[in-house]
Amino acid sequence: MRGLLRTAYISFASNYFYDVGMGFPKLSMLAFYWAFFNLSGHPGLRKMLFGMTAFVVASYLTILLDDTFFCGTPVSVQWSQEEGACSVFYAPEPFILNFTLNLACYLVVYAIPVVLLVKGVLRSSAGVGLTFALGTLTIASGIVRFVCLKVGTGQENLVYPLSMVEMTLSIIVVSLPGLKPLVRQTKF
Repeated sequence: MRGLLRTAYISFASNYFYDVGMGFPKLSMLAFYWAFFNLSGHPGLRKMLFGMTAFVVASYLTILLDDTFFCGTPVSVQWSQEEGACSVFYAPEPFILNFTLNLACYLVVYAIPVVLLVKGVLRSSAGVGLTFALGTLTIASGIVRFVCLKVGTGQENLVYPLSMVEMTLSIIVVSLPGLKPLVRQTKF
């Protein structure tokens, strides 16, 4: 019984690790946008970026609050060992909310460079193209993960590696702009 309780604690805590791991790359990309782009001459873009940043922060706070209070209070009901007890780790509703807000945040974060390309603030380059391609793969892996779990492909265990693929790709996308000076200095 003690081992099952420990597993319930770990399952509950793992939601926070995963959600923070999914949220920080998006917030890092937004921080990069704030630092990299000269928005002083573009008040409309600055307002757009502020609104999108507020949306991403609000989305991840919603996800974390849902993880915490989905089963009600006290929070300890989530690690109950009784038959049919509520657990956010296995409930479909938090998964759907998490997926929906996560996808919306991806679209918001990746929409910013599109707007900046159209406005002429950002120039098209191989690096921008690679970033968009990997961003698209990140979104696709999240959608495939959702479909695998919701449609019933019989591959429920595929959800875990796809989660890691999605998280890894999102970290790579965030890291790409920082690699630009390294690529410039390297001559092949």
